[in-house]
Amino acid sequence: MARIAVILLLLISALDAMAEDVLEKEFIRANNLYRDGNFPEAITLYSEIIQAGYDSGKLHYNLGNAYYKNGELGSAILHFEKAKKFLPRDDDLADNLKMAQMRVADRIDTPRLAVWKFFEGVRDYFTLRSLAIITLILYLITLGLAAGYYFQSKGVLKRSAFYLIVPVLICFLLFAVVFGVRLWREANVREAIIVADKVEIVSAPDQGAQGLFSLHEGVKVRILQELPPWAEIALPDGKRGWVKIETFADI
Repeated sequence: MARIAVILLLLISALDAMAEDVLEKEFIRANNLYRDGNFPEAITLYSEIIQAGYDSGKLHYNLGNAYYKNGELGSAILHFEKAKKFLPRDDDLADNLKMAQMRVADRIDTPRLAVWKFFEGVRDYFTLRSLAIITLILYLITLGLAAGYYFQSKGVLKRSAFYLIVPVLICFLLFAVVFGVRLWREANVREAIIVADKVEIVSAPDQGAQGLFSLHEGVKVRILQELPPWAEIALPDGKRGWVKIETFADI
């Protein structure tokens, strides 16, 4: 039985490696299509790779660029936002996302305090995995310094632990809060991008409901609830309303 299990594991590993090799070749082919200016075909191939389970920041970035070149602004911003989850500090991605957002027809004012902007900057500067690792490392360092101060009766180590523990503890608490907020957002906040050219936001999930305002492709919204085929959305400035589910795509 053990031998059969080992053989099965080896077969699964070999099949996974073969699948990854095929997807990598398809990714290169899609890149070549993009370089040749065949953006619709590149979009199709990139999308098929994602549907096959190959997900990465570079893939979403390239797909976003292909959509942008093909004149599909909403889908371009959607995949730039998806790429940002993998590549939060990529300068090219940030520049392309900013350039695409400047072409969005709607301007939504979101006044925020400077301290909140700083907090959001720290929160979004790292991936969720990086935040978890940094928080864990700072926690272990804090424990080590506390142990060093407690168990050392005197000397340089005790004094060093005393002076270091406070700033390290502050850093740990800061990252713990940022990580907690980021984790909560990942689990509870659902964001999407309007991908339809123009949508009418209505007051209720009904075809005959009163129109409130309109949005164009590329606007980021928060999904509050769904009553298929409708979804209630919220904008950063506090406006709310209902749209058809087919008009947006989740980030």
